[in-house]
Amino acid sequence: MTKIPAMTKIGGQRNYKSKTILEFRVWVHPKKCGDDYYYNAKTFVEILRIRKSHLNEGRCEKPIGVVKDKDGSYREVILVLK
Repeated sequence: MTKIPAMTKIGGQRNYKSKTILEFRVWVHPKKCGDDYYYNAKTFVEILRIRKSHLNEGRCEKPIGVVKDKDGSYREVILVLK
């Protein structure tokens, strides 16, 4: 299993059913001072469940996907729900 770094490039969008999505993430911005952090999951359904269970920790962003670019780097992308 490939370890995907927390720090990735950003930008772009993908259909969430795409097999090119390696990981789903939900970024959380804590209510109190502290660093932002994220939860990750292998499936879209799982990340939705994680997001719902952690809404009380702070502002949770909408789920995003992580893909691998042609140059081998990773990129977070907006998921297009169809």
